[in-house]
Amino acid sequence: MILTTSENIYLEDQEFVLSLYEQFRKIMLHTAKKYVSNDSIVEDLVQDALVKLIQKISTLRKLSNRALSTYIVFTVRNISINYLKRQQIANKHHSGKGIDDETGFENNNLTPSAEEIVLIDERKGEFHKEFAKLSEKDRDILMGKYLLGLTDKELAAQHGCKPESIRMILTRARRNALAAMKKEIFLL
Repeated sequence: MILTTSENIYLEDQEFVLSLYEQFRKIMLHTAKKYVSNDSIVEDLVQDALVKLIQKISTLRKLSNRALSTYIVFTVRNISINYLKRQQIANKHHSGKGIDDETGFENNNLTPSAEEIVLIDERKGEFHKEFAKLSEKDRDILMGKYLLGLTDKELAAQHGCKPESIRMILTRARRNALAAMKKEIFLL
């Protein structure tokens, strides 16, 4: 049976998304678990993220592996945050909680104040600026460990060293990042 062009493209897209899921499954699950502890909901969030990613296949195909992993992590993160926001709204409606009559503010401890949001954004900006100043090796090792959730063995394979050496390399990278942040704080 000969496949038409549209059927061929559809099969290629299916294979591409399946390969993305297989390649990035661990990091997708890890990212969702940062926001939700229920494993069945985590799986649902990952599936929702895949649906969103399917809509962006043409964009995803053009990305490098590093950019692709970042794109996927941010998609899962955003899906998870949106889920939590919907849950908070639903809980407010069901519990009768909302705006406190005495203060006029929301009585929900999970919602950061405007000042907290501004401080968080400033700190993120400082961190990103200093992170960009780190050596490429330090950035790669830190991103691999903490953003992509790679194991020591996977990191060792990427960096051409023994798995036992990764802990020391990570320690040095963390120290360099911390020193850069401290230096920036004292210069401000």
